[in-house]
Amino acid sequence: MPHSISAKKRLRQSHLRHSRNKAVKSFLHTLKKKFLEACNAKKIEDAEKLFRELTSSFQKAAKRGALHRNNVKRNISRLGLRLAQLKKETKKK
Repeated sequence: MPHSISAKKRLRQSHLRHSRNKAVKSFLHTLKKKFLEACNAKKIEDAEKLFRELTSSFQKAAKRGALHRNNVKRNISRLGLRLAQLKKETKKK
């Protein structure tokens, strides 16, 4: 346990930030899972809508500091490629 006043405050702040970041990460994980399910089910319209929502949410998380910006960019890039590949596959058929 912290002894000084400043250390106690830092502990309170870190607990608060941890719970906020955990909630944001959980929300993003759920949204990403829905997007991937839509892609696997070949539902392009749903996947596009979820992709827009997902990119926005990822960028907000990076802006707030819940996730690192490069982590966000990597995830958006990979999911965008997945969506592009899905569109390409359905166009061929």
